[in-house]
Amino acid sequence: MPSVRAPSKILAAYPSWLLTTARAIRVLLLAAIVAFCLLLLAVRFVVFPRLENNRDGLTQLLERQIGQPVEIDALATGWDGWNPRVELKGVRILERGGGSPAMVLPAMRLTVAWTSVLFFDLRFKELTIDQPQLSVRRDTAGKLHVAGLTIDPAESNDDQRLADWLLRQSRIVVHDAAIVWRDELRAAAPLSLAHVEFRLENSFAHHRFGLTGDPPTALASPLDLRGDVTGVSLADWSGASGRFYARLDYADVAAWRSWLPLPVPIKSGTGAVRLWFQFGHGQARELVADLVLADVQARLGDDLPELTLDRLEGRVGWRVDGKQREFFTRQLAFAGRDELRLDPTDLKLTLRGAPETMDDGYLEFDHLELAPLRRVVAALPLPAHLRETIAGSQRAFGKPRGDASGRRAQGAESRAHLGTAARLRGAAGFRSPAGAVSLAPAA
Repeated sequence: MPSVRAPSKILAAYPSWLLTTARAIRVLLLAAIVAFCLLLLAVRFVVFPRLENNRDGLTQLLERQIGQPVEIDALATGWDGWNPRVELKGVRILERGGGSPAMVLPAMRLTVAWTSVLFFDLRFKELTIDQPQLSVRRDTAGKLHVAGLTIDPAESNDDQRLADWLLRQSRIVVHDAAIVWRDELRAAAPLSLAHVEFRLENSFAHHRFGLTGDPPTALASPLDLRGDVTGVSLADWSGASGRFYARLDYADVAAWRSWLPLPVPIKSGTGAVRLWFQFGHGQARELVADLVLADVQARLGDDLPELTLDRLEGRVGWRVDGKQREFFTRQLAFAGRDELRLDPTDLKLTLRGAPETMDDGYLEFDHLELAPLRRVVAALPLPAHLRETIAGSQRAFGKPRGDASGRRAQGAESRAHLGTAARLRGAAGFRSPAGAVSLAPAA
């Protein structure tokens, strides 16, 4: 007796439109799997053989992507899991019009990302470069020339196809690179950075990188540089925000004058340096430095005498917030000639007002030794009325040896106000190891 299969009670419980949608999704999923398999077969048996036999096709594709002439000596193909991989030998990126190599890449491994199909753009899961040679040049007009790119810091440049294409790649890894910096504007000797290791990770508008390298041993120990940036484009930095970190366990700071525009003229100074730099919307926001320096000689202003110290160590920093500027130290100590010495001290100088004047603010401290400050204040870039206040502080504080000590004051008494006439209001603030000084000029 023939049997008839009854509809499933479970399926009958669902509306027909939902069942139709489920069948459509199942068909689409199956079609996507079949299409992906066909794509893998096409890459394996059609694309790869044509690439290996026709390097010019890949050369032309790279030239269209980066906007630079490209030469390739050898090409091989393979797989990295499910991702196609292309290995290149003897890659040269040429200068536009000139024909000379702007960058030489002895070996490259390109792991293609399947997002290339979705975005109709050549993208890599990972781009690995071994032992590249890169020349970075600044001409007499101040323009930078890097791998055939011309970057004018004073102007916005819309033709940055190579840089923008690199920032669209998921991961870029560089091993054992050699970089040469030539500065024609400063007429300096070439500066080399050897054994460079570099890693860049990009996720949409978020970019993280790390770099290590060996400068000449007479200048510094190996360099460690890291960064985390969002919203960056070489054509327009106005919307970029992020932070940088640099570390040098040994550096001859004065020797870098030939290549770097140091913020102050430094005659001598050697030691260890760590720097943190933060910026937002293209503007500097904060700079912090940990220093251990010896034999320091510097002039901090054109109209200031030279500052000479045998040793300087601690943390110094600067930050800006609108019309307010802060200069601060953490455990800052120094020593110099004739028994000059400042024990580790925390200070914060806050200035308010227009950048040209900065005539209002206050000084906060946890422990203040006035004698060493009076001996170096003439060489510090401080407002004139503040230098006069500190220079005459012995009379104001009534302390011949020039320090503030005693028990910490509480409440409103922990802050004292001092004008340019070196008058003291609320003396309890200066009887404690912590306090604050108003820097507003006296009326």
